[in-house]
Amino acid sequence: MRMKQAGLILAALAILLGALWAVPASAQRQGPNHDHGQQRQPATQFHGDPAVHNGLVAATAAATRQRPRQVRQQLKVGKSIEQIAQAAGSSAADVLARFDQGIDRAMQRAVTNERLPQSVADSRAAWFKQSARLQIDQPGLEPAFPGLHEVHVMMISAAVRQSGIPRATIRAELGTCKNLTTIVGTRGKTGTDVANDAIAQADKLFDVWVAAGQLTTAQRDEWRAAFGKTANNMVSTPGLHVAGKECAQ
Repeated sequence: MRMKQAGLILAALAILLGALWAVPASAQRQGPNHDHGQQRQPATQFHGDPAVHNGLVAATAAATRQRPRQVRQQLKVGKSIEQIAQAAGSSAADVLARFDQGIDRAMQRAVTNERLPQSVADSRAAWFKQSARLQIDQPGLEPAFPGLHEVHVMMISAAVRQSGIPRATIRAELGTCKNLTTIVGTRGKTGTDVANDAIAQADKLFDVWVAAGQLTTAQRDEWRAAFGKTANNMVSTPGLHVAGKECAQ
């Protein structure tokens, strides 16, 4: 009976994540960090990707034979996903394996139903898997690693600061599948300038969280490395995938 319950949880997870991940990144609503064409102040807290949080909860419930609400209750009192799994005789590796299965199924469904092109589905799957691994040992899953939409906003904001090009113009150019390096190059700036700007903004927040005891120095270093790699890759990504569409490489 419990195995059947776990299977039902994973099936529901795949359906839920398929719906969440098929939504274009620019349309995902994640709190006050929305980009509506106006210059925004830097966030003091990221909301992360709801699909990662929900996916980890569902995968943990399946791995530990609990209900999702039981997992959420333990997160609320400051336990990490890893601790919850270990206390129930499971492991972080088991949770992540189930989480990855949910991602792969959801992405395949999105591609099959023509909601996402394969390249975008692959990049999103890789992003969510990375995010899960960065947060699985984080008490209460807080603070959250920046969500994909939040990173897009940060990259565009960095391009605005570095180049002086209006945000609306940059978004319009990305919509034609240009990349940030090409866009800011018209003002004598480089993709490296944009990436370094975004990384500096993220570093400020990571350091604040370390000072507040919300991240260890080891986690900060790991998050910095992941964010830095992402920022440097994104400046050369056609369209930045802001529209959830495939652009010519």
